[in-house]
Amino acid sequence: MAKRSTITSPYVPDLKELKSWLESMVASMRLVELVAAVLALVTRMRDINLELTKQLASLKRARPRSERLEFLERQLALPLGLTPVPKAKTDEDAGEKKKRSRRGRHPGRAALPAHLERVQMPNPVPPELRICPKCGSEMKTVAHTVGCETLEVIPAQVIVVQRVDETVA
Repeated sequence: MAKRSTITSPYVPDLKELKSWLESMVASMRLVELVAAVLALVTRMRDINLELTKQLASLKRARPRSERLEFLERQLALPLGLTPVPKAKTDEDAGEKKKRSRRGRHPGRAALPAHLERVQMPNPVPPELRICPKCGSEMKTVAHTVGCETLEVIPAQVIVVQRVDETVA
């Protein structure tokens, strides 16, 4: 079967050329060929769009977050000199390996740098959940735990916000 010539370029379609081609196909009553050609053009444009979407997604994933943190620390340390910058790793440090916890196959994310300032944000138990389901009395606070740490960048400052969860009994 001979290869059909395309109507117009899927990358930069010439609309005048496309309109004149559509009018000539309708005038000559070649509707089956018209529908097939339009479907081929739409399919090709969809494929190009999918390819470009995949390229964009891979570019967004290209830079690991740890590199971004180091970049921010270096950038903040340059003009102000206020933020302590960790010492660069040497060849001696590369030979030493950290012990990994035995939590399972995936060790989890490493802790955020210790030199960053910590700001605690309380996360109290709501009043309606402080009522004991067994006896109906109000429960008292027995402990606080750090639920999670998130990294937040404030202009000219990098801090770690710790969510402190309240535990009642």
